[in-house]
Amino acid sequence: MSNVSITSLYVPEATDPSSSELSSSDDRGKSVSLAIRRAKLNEFLTVCDKPILTVQKKPWNQLTSSKAKRQYIGTATDAIVSTLGIISPEDSGSLWEALLKSGEVEKSIGLPSPISAGEDKYLTSLVEAYRYASTWDTQRQILSIMADLVPYTVIQRYLSNITEYRVKTARQHAFRFGRGTPVTISKSPRMRVNEEQLDHFLTFITSPHVIQDLPFGQKTLALADGTVVETPNIIRTLIPERIVAQYKQYCEEVEFTPFSRSTMLRILSSCSATQARLPAEFKHINKRRKRN
Repeated sequence: MSNVSITSLYVPEATDPSSSELSSSDDRGKSVSLAIRRAKLNEFLTVCDKPILTVQKKPWNQLTSSKAKRQYIGTATDAIVSTLGIISPEDSGSLWEALLKSGEVEKSIGLPSPISAGEDKYLTSLVEAYRYASTWDTQRQILSIMADLVPYTVIQRYLSNITEYRVKTARQHAFRFGRGTPVTISKSPRMRVNEEQLDHFLTFITSPHVIQDLPFGQKTLALADGTVVETPNIIRTLIPERIVAQYKQYCEEVEFTPFSRSTMLRILSSCSATQARLPAEFKHINKRRKRN
């Protein structure tokens, strides 16, 4: 037997010692870049006759000293005011107001846009009306008042469960019908039966060939809207199946397209009438015929 050498396909992962060195070098590069930017900022503040920024060992959210916080706020104020004075030296205040209204600063650093006290009362009132609305149609009208005035993120602060689809629907409502305008829903009921066919069938079943008027008694007919109509008491001389069969034969003779059998039986059951009863001697004759 010949010896066959078997080689394994498993290759153990080797730890790369340079990976930790790369991460540490990246951290050093960031710190160097930040130091360069801070130095340039201090040069800018010095040119503008403002105090320079001193390096703080703790980040802003960990500062407990009010003095350190005031120093940070003062340096940021000096940097912003100096920058606005250079960009718009004649009207830096108007530029600052336009910057606040745009919300671009908050958007750039990941903060929600600021809301004034008047806007807060306005949005709070609309949200309260939205929550007390009983139907989505009313909620959509209320939401259309503010949907296109404030961004979706701001609406989410007041209505945490609101979906973006509802906000878009409210904006479309404001564009199509107007802000907060109610939409009149016009009902158009469908006729499930042909009026011509119905009139033709009713004319047949109310003819003297099918019914006879009785000199006493009344029948009540209940309509779909709940109205009860009193009609004279009538008696049908034929059973419903015989009426349907004769009506179909009649329609074939006059070349008219009738209802289906089930529809005609349903109409006959809705139209109240007394069913004629055969005398006893005729019943015996019918039984004898069936036996033979």
